[in-house]
Amino acid sequence: MPIPCAECRKPVHEQSVICPHCGELTGIPQDPIALAEISVMTELDLDPEPAPLPYLLETKALPPIEEEPSTELPRAIARRRTRSD
Repeated sequence: MPIPCAECRKPVHEQSVICPHCGELTGIPQDPIALAEISVMTELDLDPEPAPLPYLLETKALPPIEEEPSTELPRAIARRRTRSD
């Protein structure tokens, strides 16, 4: 339900702390849990450089492999196993 901003009196969302119209405080108190989370996050030593994006694999159509069909059957190799019983 929209409420009027404390500064510009334009309608804002009932949970908005900062007015999207004028940029001032709307008169709604800030969430204490969110404030605590923000203060903890600013205390963390975060790496200023973002992690590199994973490499994207380019999918390209490969040319067809032109092989002549072989008339020769594949050969199997048979090996004799010795039992060591």
